[in-house]
Amino acid sequence: MFSHDDARSRILAAACERVSAGGTAGASVRGIAADADVSPALVLHHFGSKDGLLAACDAHVLATISDVKSDALAQGPGLDLLGAVAQSSEIAAPLVRYLARRLVEGGAPVDELVDTMVADAHRYVRAGIENGVIRPSVHEQERTVLLTLWYLGALVLHHHAERLLGFSMLDGPEGVQRWSELGAEVLATGLLTPEATGAARSQEATV
Repeated sequence: MFSHDDARSRILAAACERVSAGGTAGASVRGIAADADVSPALVLHHFGSKDGLLAACDAHVLATISDVKSDALAQGPGLDLLGAVAQSSEIAAPLVRYLARRLVEGGAPVDELVDTMVADAHRYVRAGIENGVIRPSVHEQERTVLLTLWYLGALVLHHHAERLLGFSMLDGPEGVQRWSELGAEVLATGLLTPEATGAARSQEATV
């Protein structure tokens, strides 16, 4: 017999896998129960309803991502960004497929999921600033929203990333790492020349 804690973990894993494969429409309580080798009644006992189970899946995915990012930022200015991505990609890769499915469905639960990711990202940014990893900004909240939407947009548009780049973040650890390498180049070295940056800041000051 499995303990309740073990059964709960297996139900969560089965539900996340079902959503990753076919969205929430393909994640029936009965199907999830069969995958987890438990009864549908036990699923409802632990989570109350399918909506309750999906909320628990969202929380599980966000908590795992939070742990990965917090561990990386704790390294401070000596952070090996790509090395951290490589170490965490085995954990992160299955989660991005889940997020890609959830994000396109819309609705209040997905709005709440995105809001939580923005709030978590703001916390990571603040920690990164304090640890000397991230530069401060006078537009800190807006910058955080922009970076979060860039990341989530890449998940939603994974088909086009695959078509145009030959890989996406849904391609497992290798895809996560290759995407992060491209992002690191933009974030670490910037895009505009110093002259263009100065001109843009001058225009911003006059607005």
